[in-house]
Amino acid sequence: LVRGEFETDGWVDAAPINVIGIDAMERLLIEDHIESACPASAQLIREGQWSSFNEDASRAEEQRWAYLSVLAAGLRSKLLNLGSKWDGSFGQAFVEASAPFSSQRDVIDQVFAGIYYVDEMVKDLKLGAPAGIYMTCLQDICPEQLELRADGLSALAIVQNLETTLAVFRGELLAFDGAPIESLSAEDREPVGLSDLLIAEGAEELANSLESGLEDALVELRELESLKVSLTEDLGRVTEIHRSIKAVSDLMKSQMVTVLNLSVPQEGAGDND
Repeated sequence: LVRGEFETDGWVDAAPINVIGIDAMERLLIEDHIESACPASAQLIREGQWSSFNEDASRAEEQRWAYLSVLAAGLRSKLLNLGSKWDGSFGQAFVEASAPFSSQRDVIDQVFAGIYYVDEMVKDLKLGAPAGIYMTCLQDICPEQLELRADGLSALAIVQNLETTLAVFRGELLAFDGAPIESLSAEDREPVGLSDLLIAEGAEELANSLESGLEDALVELRELESLKVSLTEDLGRVTEIHRSIKAVSDLMKSQMVTVLNLSVPQEGAGDND
């Protein structure tokens, strides 16, 4: 903000991950006054550059919106780049199980690695840590570890994570609001989800358990007015939601891996919960 480093060409591509993305945008948009986290010994603080910056309200506001503009453009660029790759050679390779994939099994393994986000990120970091269940929290609760805590969208973010995971099991295409896209008929797209693969292996009960577990957690999350408020006023409910998601991730890591002969992603190989 003070030095305007974000205005340098290509800055977004080389910047540390903790100063770009939606979390940085959230802080710039929601928080009226941003405190420096730099120590008093830092040059920026020691020489008064930070205090001078904050005293000039118009400059601070101008820099805030300039920074936001760069972040938004960078995010849009990355999204468009991903979309073009899925619409192009990478998407074709995914469908055909060709290089960089070695087989259809490799493709399915990568899909499984993608939804493993539910275990590593959603269960542990987004829900378990704020609720005092995961090891990164050393207090009864740690609301400061909530995702999107400034704008109160923590629960909605988890809802969208679970809706996407459920869509992967069902072979559905989702619109941005999480609703299935109805414009394409089954004949047009012939969706095949992970549940279909489980059913083909005779594990229909497992498929139903995975989907119903995600649905149960979604029902509870959608009813929360605020995850931050619930941590202090109804922690038992948050714990129950965590338990529902854990039940799903446990089935994924055990029975689902066995039935479909999947490989657990490297980041989850040592996770014994």
